[in-house]
Amino acid sequence: TPSSDGSDPSLAGRLAAVAEVRAVAEEISRHIETVVTREDVLRPAREALAAAEKKKQLGNDGFRKGDFLAAYAEYMEAHKALDVASAEPTTAYAAEVLRLTVLANTAQCALKTGQPSAAANFCRDAIKLSNCVNDEKLFKKILVRLAQAHEQMGEREKALAVAHEAQLRGVNCEEFFALTKKYKAENVGDLEPGVEMRMFIMLAIRLSAGPENLERLRSVLQTGKLPHVDRRDEAGFNVLWGVLQALSVEEGNTDGVEGGEASVPALALLFQAGADPRQRYEKGGKTPLMYACGSGLVTAVQAVLSAPGGVGAFDNAAIDAPDDGGWTALLVACTARQPKKEEEARRTSVQTPSGPDAAAVVRLLLDRGADPRVQNAQGNDALMIAAINGNADVVAELLTPPSCCGSSTERKHTGPALTRARNKVGMSAYVLASKAGNAGVATDLLAAARACGGATALEAEEDAKMIKLIALLDVVAAAHNDALESTLRSQSSLSAEPNFDVMKTPFAVAETEAARVVALLTDSGFDLPQDVDKHDAPRVAFEQYGDVYSALYRKIADATPKALTKTFSWNGDEKESGVTRAEAASVYWFQRGEFAEGHGGVETGLETGLPKAPLNSGALDEKEKPGTLVAATEHGARVPSARMDTALEALKHAFAFAVPNAAALDAVAALGVGVVEVGCGTAYWACLLRERGVDVVAYDARPPTRLSARCGPEDAGDKDDDKNLFFGATFAENGVLRGGPEVLRNHADRALFLCWPVSPEEVAHRDTARDKPWDAACLDHWQGDTLIHVGEWARRSGDSPETSPSGVSGDVAGESFDGARGETFPRGTSLVNHPAGLTTSRQFQDAVEAGFELQKVVRLPNWPGARDDLTVWVRKR
Repeated sequence: TPSSDGSDPSLAGRLAAVAEVRAVAEEISRHIETVVTREDVLRPAREALAAAEKKKQLGNDGFRKGDFLAAYAEYMEAHKALDVASAEPTTAYAAEVLRLTVLANTAQCALKTGQPSAAANFCRDAIKLSNCVNDEKLFKKILVRLAQAHEQMGEREKALAVAHEAQLRGVNCEEFFALTKKYKAENVGDLEPGVEMRMFIMLAIRLSAGPENLERLRSVLQTGKLPHVDRRDEAGFNVLWGVLQALSVEEGNTDGVEGGEASVPALALLFQAGADPRQRYEKGGKTPLMYACGSGLVTAVQAVLSAPGGVGAFDNAAIDAPDDGGWTALLVACTARQPKKEEEARRTSVQTPSGPDAAAVVRLLLDRGADPRVQNAQGNDALMIAAINGNADVVAELLTPPSCCGSSTERKHTGPALTRARNKVGMSAYVLASKAGNAGVATDLLAAARACGGATALEAEEDAKMIKLIALLDVVAAAHNDALESTLRSQSSLSAEPNFDVMKTPFAVAETEAARVVALLTDSGFDLPQDVDKHDAPRVAFEQYGDVYSALYRKIADATPKALTKTFSWNGDEKESGVTRAEAASVYWFQRGEFAEGHGGVETGLETGLPKAPLNSGALDEKEKPGTLVAATEHGARVPSARMDTALEALKHAFAFAVPNAAALDAVAALGVGVVEVGCGTAYWACLLRERGVDVVAYDARPPTRLSARCGPEDAGDKDDDKNLFFGATFAENGVLRGGPEVLRNHADRALFLCWPVSPEEVAHRDTARDKPWDAACLDHWQGDTLIHVGEWARRSGDSPETSPSGVSGDVAGESFDGARGETFPRGTSLVNHPAGLTTSRQFQDAVEAGFELQKVVRLPNWPGARDDLTVWVRKR
């Protein structure tokens, strides 16, 4: 039978609601992962790269079968796919490596099918690729096929020129020897007896600096002792590589190498001699520009940018060429060292070379058109790299808009908008600077984002909240783990092996929760006596400072990004999913980024937190795997609360389930009547009301008691035990009176105060319980006139959102984690599977609405997922 609020109370109906939430959570999680990891951007390039590889394999199959035309066609399709992969920095280098192979194979097919001119063109295209000389085997094949193409076209001199170029570079093979022999030409490129390429490279590394050594290097080139300026050794290194290594040698090194700024003339000499400024080194494909930028030397970067010769002068279109990790020259430059002010002053006073200056290098690259938006394989862009390295001058350069740099520059895309970018774990440059301990840079980035206004400022503020929240949760987690370890050791002291079952006992829960609360209090600036017992700390803080619970709530609320408490929706359209990129980044960072880096881990196995509301076989996903992005929770598709609960649940058990505020307390005090509270727990609300002059009598069926180490796991389900497993201490000076609903027969002259009047057992067994709920029993025993309720209240199907059931508009005050400030009573609950909520039973709410009139509503501060209000009701007569 449908309930009065129009929902289906049957288990089948609730299971259907749960299934819908699970489906939404899965879709939202996939969407968040796709957005943050940039899979939506990277997928086309990766798929194109895979397609090109497949086409290459099909071409190889055709070639092996002798079907050269079919192979040629497959290779040409591979070229088309590689055009797509080359446009994405993180796949561009892999695309270039694959294209080199495809070009070599296509040239061979052209030779086999009588197309020598086409073969020569394919070989020339391959030679233009910066990685060509870095792959010795392929380079040799390409040169051989180029020589063969010229020979087939009758171009004897060109064929010999290719053979001689190969020999000068040290690329020797039978085909070249046969070609020179055929045309009775001499072989070239042999090194002098006893001379190896390694000797020239070591000369470049160790002796490239200074006028005398520069002349030695010049002599090696001019006399022909080094046959070709770009000739490489067996490891793939050459003289240019040696000089590039010397650029990064710092003054006073212990190897006796004179490098740094003094090596730049040797670098310029090699480029004048024809060294290729685009060639790559090592498997990663580092370029000369990257090495120069890494040195932080402006003169070295200028030498590379202005280099003539090689396969073509360096141009701005190639300035963003990435390596295999997606690193560009600009990204490398952001890692370079920035001179300290005292170092700069010393150099100026003695008129020595300027030395490394990362900001100047970055400025030069930006003015030449380098794109600061390019992200490497980790998703880090130039601003993020600079933030991690704490280089304030580089950060300032990147935050300077093109409009402030004059018309003579090719600068583009710089400015505060860069602060919005996120890496592949959802972190911005501001976050990375903060995590790296670079407070000054973090401050600059936050100020720039705030000055930008709009979405840029809002996202930065949410980042600032997240940093505070994670720092707070780290403090809580450390306190939790220390207390757990101490408890484990004390309980295992009599045995040889640790007794890990202790972790699951109510005693261990109480010990760790008390430690967490102390950590929250001290981290929030509440000074506690050094010898205070951790279980007494909340009461001591209350006596010294007053309502510390509200202060702790505000601290956590102010530090919690909205994305962590938002209920997400999904309409099947990623573009209109209701999840912004910034929210997706926050969720991913909080759930995966921090755990991946070892932050904020809390021991598992403890049964903490409020009682959940299971749905038998259709229970919601209460225990998610670490790193779950969005889960099907009782409040809908939300970020799992386990990590936040390490702080929140401890506070609820130390103080109260609902957070008070001045408006609510004043509303009760204004009634001018005595109050009786049953189920008072710690009596925190009662003590605050007493401070306002309210006469309060506080009862609890199980007054708070300190649990002993003998309280084992079996006690958690013992209904008849006198232990209170939720509350271990009270704020009441004279304690809490023992009593349940039956004591209310004696207090008809007092207003009844009920705060979250629901028992854990009733929540756990609400589908099978036969007895009248505890809160409804309270109404039966109490015959007074004024009822004060703190908790949630369900909507009815006919309720107007603007009026209460009695037609009285509610007075709304206070704030909410969920930002539901504009709603009016009744706000309903956010629970998917139980519309009446967890704070009171449906029977209680029905009885109150039937027998009482609503007089006042005060909005309370709400923990995530809650919609608590304080309501005042008067019995109908």
